[in-house]
Amino acid sequence: MKVWIPHKFGIPVLGDLPDNVVVEVADDPENLPSAPDGVEFWLPTFIGMPHDTSRLITELPDLRVVQLPSAGAEAWVDRVPAGVTLCNARGVHDSSTAEWVVTGILSQLRAFPSFLRAQDRGVWTTEPYLPTDELAGKRVLIIGAGSIGSAVAARLAPFEVELTFVARTARPAEGV
Repeated sequence: MKVWIPHKFGIPVLGDLPDNVVVEVADDPENLPSAPDGVEFWLPTFIGMPHDTSRLITELPDLRVVQLPSAGAEAWVDRVPAGVTLCNARGVHDSSTAEWVVTGILSQLRAFPSFLRAQDRGVWTTEPYLPTDELAGKRVLIIGAGSIGSAVAARLAPFEVELTFVARTARPAEGV
């Protein structure tokens, strides 16, 4: 079985594979690692990053599984041929993305970008940036009430915020 993955950093995390599995890095549709015949399992790059490899799906005659690197699969649903299983990465990015979101919120409220720019200029006074704001007591809008949105909410809970969830589909019983 031939497996195509989008980046060389993925190879070590695959661990031990059966002898009949060949893993190749296919990150550029203009420079494929081998002929597309025999590729049964494909992990494409994110669409448009750095190359849009999505058009390769029509060139993989033996494809059985497409494993997306993203939680969302909407952009791929109509691209996958009949008989090919489409899998998303729901749950894979929850923790890291939620931490990034909380970091971004706190960084903005506490004026970290301004402090960093001042530091780069060698300016050490805090006067222009004080007082900074705080997160406690704020209302936070979470756009997307899936697993990542839930992970963000869990990380914001200790900050005593009021959460409002919105999603593509309203779910009043769940507060969305």
